[in-house]
Amino acid sequence: MGGSPATSASALLGGGGGTPGDGGAGEGEGRTPDQGGGEGKGKVKEEEERDERWPTHFDPTREDRSPLSRSPSPPPAPAPAPAPAPLPPSPAVPSSSTATAEPSVPELTEPFAGSEKWKDVCWVDENVRGRVERVCELARFMPGGGERPFHFPQSLHTINHFLSNYFEYVLPLFPVVHLPTFSPPTSAPIVLAAQTCIGASFSPLPSAHKFSLDLAEQIRRALAALYEHDLRNLRSEEIMHAGLLTCVSGLWSGNKRAFELAEIARGQLVNLCRRGRLFDRPAIGRADGLGWTAWAAVESRKRLGACIMLLDGFFPSLLHTPSYISQGELSNMVFPCDERYWQATSAQQWQAMLGMAPIPPSPFFASCISTILTPRYVLHAPLPDPHLNPFGCLIIMTSLQHHIYELSQQLYTYMTAGITVPMYAGVPAYSETAPKPVNMALGFEGRKQWLKDALQLWRKHYAKEVQDPYMLWGQSLLWKGHMSLHVDVQDLNDAAGQHGAKAANAALGRLTKWAHSEDAVEASASAIQLLALLSTPSDLSSSHIGPYAPLCCFAATLTIWARLALGEKNSWDTQLAGRLVNMLGGVSLSSEEAPMAARRFGAGLLRKMKAWRIAESLESILLRIQ
Repeated sequence: MGGSPATSASALLGGGGGTPGDGGAGEGEGRTPDQGGGEGKGKVKEEEERDERWPTHFDPTREDRSPLSRSPSPPPAPAPAPAPAPLPPSPAVPSSSTATAEPSVPELTEPFAGSEKWKDVCWVDENVRGRVERVCELARFMPGGGERPFHFPQSLHTINHFLSNYFEYVLPLFPVVHLPTFSPPTSAPIVLAAQTCIGASFSPLPSAHKFSLDLAEQIRRALAALYEHDLRNLRSEEIMHAGLLTCVSGLWSGNKRAFELAEIARGQLVNLCRRGRLFDRPAIGRADGLGWTAWAAVESRKRLGACIMLLDGFFPSLLHTPSYISQGELSNMVFPCDERYWQATSAQQWQAMLGMAPIPPSPFFASCISTILTPRYVLHAPLPDPHLNPFGCLIIMTSLQHHIYELSQQLYTYMTAGITVPMYAGVPAYSETAPKPVNMALGFEGRKQWLKDALQLWRKHYAKEVQDPYMLWGQSLLWKGHMSLHVDVQDLNDAAGQHGAKAANAALGRLTKWAHSEDAVEASASAIQLLALLSTPSDLSSSHIGPYAPLCCFAATLTIWARLALGEKNSWDTQLAGRLVNMLGGVSLSSEEAPMAARRFGAGLLRKMKAWRIAESLESILLRIQ
């Protein structure tokens, strides 16, 4: 009988002989406990002892680490064996070979236009391309891995085009890779595969999006094979990075299956992050004079944890579901350093910028968020850090979205149960000229005012008119946060048909009451600000527009539509209508035309955000609403 799927997977990972009882070429091959397998038992005991000796975080530079960056060797030839009895087909055994699949994307014969700017940074050769292809073949040894044939491009120009897209569009938003020290031959092939996957989703080539979805399936199963092969991979930062990119690709792919699998992968990724202790302060002191490359590895680890936190923060801020990471887990988190240190092109330039300091300065998350959340009526309240970089500002804003979501959920619970709470009772707002303490005993209104003050404080100290992707991201979440404090985002999603006609009718009833309240005025004003901000960049498909933009645009458009469509027609909000008219270029609107005009304007913005495929799905939803 030939080697089992586990044996072949081990071979592809670059491992040696099989373990006892796995059908491989180990010393205990074929032994059972009844056959006097003393040697086999000794090996099992040795493996159990080795498991207990695994460190909490294994060093990826060790030679005995899981071979993520080594070229997997071909499977060993199976030993001669008698013809086995027929067995039913198993999903773990591939039913077809990847070699028989037809190419799903064009095999380019020359460099794609615009890709050559990244030639000296990320382009791969045939050897690296082969390593990436072989690591994707690990998917064949997991359930369902061989049900659909998969063809990995053979053209280097095609692969390099996809990798160039990753560095052009994705790296500025999730800057884990240190460009000055990045080298494809020494990079983990599973990470290169994930970079290729998300880069393909930005390609205009025919069927590139389908290839991205297929490659994401291969990577997901390959990651599962790596976990099964060696538990040390659960602490591998390279695997976490690949999981992050694959998760981002699936969530914004516009494909239902890919989105739901990415939702599941998000929980797995957060658990891996906890196991790898990425949110803890680095195990170095300021006196540990690290070299440039060693510091870059530590900083990349910090940034990986920060990007996973941002991914998890997408859910409470944009998808109206809870985050998996609690705020307490981030208390020891250290912010990424300033970009000028991260982008230094040589050790000499980096050292010259440091001066006498051993490493670049980075503040703690806890100290920065506490200054934002301190109530404004507190005397001598500490001021926010004036030198916080845009990356840190975005992390703070993402954390505020978590608090806003928790408030909305608690309020919804009480109101659904029919409990009367003073949510709409007038509470004196904070004033710098005549400060009055907000009495938290008055219920949710006090908490809402506390969060509004925090958002305004962030805007006062951190909102800057700069063309930085993180600053645009943070300011979009600023207005989204103000909007979420005055409207139930879940009602908006239900009214758009997220949970069917019955839920939509119930949500429309609640939104009709909301449309006649002061909250509707506040939410609509914030929504207008958000749409104006998103329509500012000249090219909405550029790297300055991140994955937050389509969902922010969708929520803001629904808010304005609900206010205009469900409010009083004979006394509709003329101020809101006037601002909408200005955004539409001065076209006059009647009360009947305004709701449709708002939806069309939002759909037009989404149409321009073609870099993130989910925008197409959201655009079609807006146009279907009556």
